[in-house]
Amino acid sequence: MTHSLAGIEWHETNPILDNLITSCAELTLNPLSPGLEADVVKITQGEEHFVLKVRNKRSKPDILRQYRLLEALHLQRVQVSVPIACGRTWTGDSVLLTRYHGAALTKVSPNILR
Repeated sequence: MTHSLAGIEWHETNPILDNLITSCAELTLNPLSPGLEADVVKITQGEEHFVLKVRNKRSKPDILRQYRLLEALHLQRVQVSVPIACGRTWTGDSVLLTRYHGAALTKVSPNILR
Protein backbone atom coordinates (compact mmCIF):
# COMPACT_ATOMS: atom_id res chain seq x y z
CA MET A 1 0.00 0.00 0.00
CA THR A 2 1.48 3.34 -1.00
CA HIS A 3 0.10 6.80 -0.44
CA SER A 4 1.18 10.11 -1.83
CA LEU A 5 1.10 12.68 0.95
CA ALA A 6 0.92 15.41 -1.67
CA GLY A 7 -2.19 13.77 -3.18
CA ILE A 8 -4.21 14.13 0.03
CA GLU A 9 -6.50 17.11 0.57
CA TRP A 10 -5.27 18.31 3.96
CA HIS A 11 -7.69 20.17 6.26
CA GLU A 12 -5.61 20.67 9.41
CA THR A 13 -1.85 20.65 9.27
CA ASN A 14 1.32 21.10 11.24
CA PRO A 15 4.49 22.61 9.69
CA ILE A 16 6.09 19.16 9.86
CA LEU A 17 3.76 18.05 7.05
CA ASP A 18 5.31 20.53 4.59
CA ASN A 19 8.72 19.02 5.26
CA LEU A 20 7.40 15.51 4.69
CA ILE A 21 5.73 16.47 1.41
CA THR A 22 8.74 18.31 -0.01
CA SER A 23 11.15 15.51 0.88
CA CYS A 24 9.21 12.53 -0.48
CA ALA A 25 12.38 11.02 -1.93
CA GLU A 26 13.70 10.56 1.60
CA LEU A 27 10.58 8.81 2.95
CA THR A 28 10.26 5.10 3.65
CA LEU A 29 6.71 3.71 3.83
CA ASN A 30 6.02 0.40 5.56
CA PRO A 31 2.53 -1.06 5.95
CA LEU A 32 1.60 -1.99 9.52
CA SER A 33 -1.06 -4.45 10.57
CA PRO A 34 -4.43 -2.87 9.78
CA GLY A 35 -6.86 -2.24 12.59
CA LEU A 36 -10.61 -2.50 12.65
CA GLU A 37 -11.06 1.04 11.40
CA ALA A 38 -8.08 1.87 9.20
CA ASP A 39 -5.19 0.75 7.04
CA VAL A 40 -1.98 1.93 8.65
CA VAL A 41 1.37 2.96 7.15
CA LYS A 42 4.53 3.78 9.09
CA ILE A 43 6.45 6.63 7.45
CA THR A 44 10.12 7.08 8.27
CA GLN A 45 12.21 10.13 7.46
CA GLY A 46 15.70 9.73 8.90
CA GLU A 47 15.21 9.29 12.64
CA GLU A 48 11.62 10.62 12.58
CA HIS A 49 8.69 8.20 12.45
CA PHE A 50 5.04 8.88 11.64
CA VAL A 51 1.84 6.90 11.22
CA LEU A 52 -0.69 7.50 8.45
CA LYS A 53 -4.10 6.00 9.19
CA VAL A 54 -6.43 5.71 6.21
CA ARG A 55 -9.98 5.28 7.51
CA ASN A 56 -11.22 3.09 4.69
CA LYS A 57 -13.05 0.54 6.80
CA ARG A 58 -16.62 0.54 8.09
CA SER A 59 -15.85 2.87 10.97
CA LYS A 60 -15.92 6.47 9.73
CA PRO A 61 -15.07 8.69 12.72
CA ASP A 62 -15.06 12.47 12.50
CA ILE A 63 -11.36 12.81 11.71
CA LEU A 64 -11.22 16.58 12.24
CA ARG A 65 -12.74 16.15 15.69
CA GLN A 66 -10.24 13.41 16.50
CA TYR A 67 -7.34 15.58 15.28
CA ARG A 68 -8.46 18.53 17.42
CA LEU A 69 -8.98 16.31 20.47
CA LEU A 70 -5.48 14.84 20.14
CA GLU A 71 -4.08 18.34 19.67
CA ALA A 72 -5.87 19.66 22.78
CA LEU A 73 -4.80 16.68 24.89
CA HIS A 74 -1.21 17.02 23.68
CA LEU A 75 -1.20 20.74 24.61
CA GLN A 76 -2.38 19.73 28.10
CA ARG A 77 0.64 17.39 28.28
CA VAL A 78 -1.47 14.24 28.14
CA GLN A 79 0.52 11.42 26.52
CA VAL A 80 -1.28 10.86 23.22
CA SER A 81 -0.22 10.47 19.60
CA VAL A 82 0.91 13.91 18.44
CA PRO A 83 -1.29 14.96 15.49
CA ILE A 84 0.51 16.27 12.41
CA ALA A 85 -2.35 16.57 9.90
CA CYS A 86 -5.74 15.26 8.85
CA GLY A 87 -7.59 15.28 5.56
CA ARG A 88 -9.17 13.15 2.83
CA THR A 89 -7.91 10.97 0.02
CA TRP A 90 -9.22 11.41 -3.52
CA THR A 91 -11.56 8.47 -2.81
CA GLY A 92 -13.07 10.30 0.17
CA ASP A 93 -11.42 8.27 2.93
CA SER A 94 -10.41 10.24 6.02
CA VAL A 95 -6.73 10.21 6.94
CA LEU A 96 -4.89 11.07 10.12
CA LEU A 97 -1.12 11.59 10.31
CA THR A 98 0.51 11.39 13.75
CA ARG A 99 3.95 10.92 15.20
CA TYR A 100 4.93 7.30 15.81
CA HIS A 101 5.95 6.67 19.41
CA GLY A 102 6.32 3.49 21.37
CA ALA A 103 4.73 0.16 20.57
CA ALA A 104 1.23 -1.21 20.42
CA LEU A 105 -0.27 -2.64 23.59
CA THR A 106 -0.34 -6.41 23.43
CA LYS A 107 -1.52 -7.08 26.98
CA VAL A 108 -3.77 -4.97 29.17
CA SER A 109 -3.77 -5.27 32.94
CA PRO A 110 -5.55 -3.22 35.63
CA ASN A 111 -2.21 -1.53 36.45
CA ILE A 112 -1.97 -0.11 32.92
CA LEU A 113 -5.44 1.40 33.15
CA ARG A 114 -4.75 3.32 36.38
